[in-house]
Amino acid sequence: MKKIIIGLCALLLALGFGRMEAQTSMLQDIAVMNFHYEPTDLTAKRYVVKDNNGVAGAVIKLLVRDTTFIVEPNLGLLRRESKAGEICLWVPVGTKRLTIRRYGLFPLEYIIPEKIESKEVYYAHMVGRENSVVKPAKENEKPAPVTKPQVTQKPPKSEKTIATLKQQPVKKKVNTMKKYQTRFFLGAGYQFTPDPGLSFSLGFNADHHIVEAGATMALSKTDSTYYYSNTTWLSTYSYQLVKPFLRYGYEIRTKGDIAFACTPSLGLQSVLSFGSGRYNERIGLHTVKAYKSGMAMSVSMALRLALCLGKHFDWYVRPEYNIAAYKSDGYKLMMNGHDTFKNWSEGFSMGTGIVVTF
Repeated sequence: MKKIIIGLCALLLALGFGRMEAQTSMLQDIAVMNFHYEPTDLTAKRYVVKDNNGVAGAVIKLLVRDTTFIVEPNLGLLRRESKAGEICLWVPVGTKRLTIRRYGLFPLEYIIPEKIESKEVYYAHMVGRENSVVKPAKENEKPAPVTKPQVTQKPPKSEKTIATLKQQPVKKKVNTMKKYQTRFFLGAGYQFTPDPGLSFSLGFNADHHIVEAGATMALSKTDSTYYYSNTTWLSTYSYQLVKPFLRYGYEIRTKGDIAFACTPSLGLQSVLSFGSGRYNERIGLHTVKAYKSGMAMSVSMALRLALCLGKHFDWYVRPEYNIAAYKSDGYKLMMNGHDTFKNWSEGFSMGTGIVVTF
């Protein structure tokens, strides 16, 4: 009886050692080799996946012919993407172990030899017998559930090789408003209605907003003759008109070297008149002073339509309408003597000119 018990024990030990050897051989069917940090791969920086604490994870790429393996990091899996020839794993910072499962094989517990840092990429090769995996996984086998991560940018859906991903340049954000930085300009124009005059201006364009200051000067003097009664000549004066202005506008411009621009604007302008001449002593000194100078204020609304030739030269047409807001007593007296004074302070006007930007 004692011999029988000893024989059974020996048989059980033999079967146990045999099963251990079988498990060892099965575990040796798959291995992870050449685990290393890859600084040239920017996948983890382009496609950031954060954990529950808001920390961006890292990417581990397992290069393998068969992508049906189930891989479970010890700190959890943030995201998984299977491509041709590789398994991309988004893992939390500080991951130290990978558990790799496969039908027909015992789980492989792989200890990561390097420290896993945020937004970095690591490569590893999974190999088996003859550098391949023989047995396919069952069709009804489902991968382990993955927690939903906080993704700031979705990874690409197209299947790209590792070499193509490495060669992909980093896209830089382009500031489309650079060409609309503050630019100064000089303008020169000609007013042909209702009365002719030359205009000069200086201004700047800051991100489509235009501020412009200048003046328009009459080309010819205005002669006014005043009569007291019974065609008795009293005085004759010759006046020069100058119109300083300040405008604000917003430019809408099309793209291209040859473009069109539309600039509605609103402004204030002051009409100043300066006179000199002879007078009859019957008029009196006070009346003469009233005739010598005058001023009017008006609000202008305009629409400048421009043809833009390159970045530095514009040719424009500018229709404008002026609304009188204030007229001095001297200016009112001059309006009664000549219509030119009214035309310069109120009503419709039209001009053209060029703008040089630098």
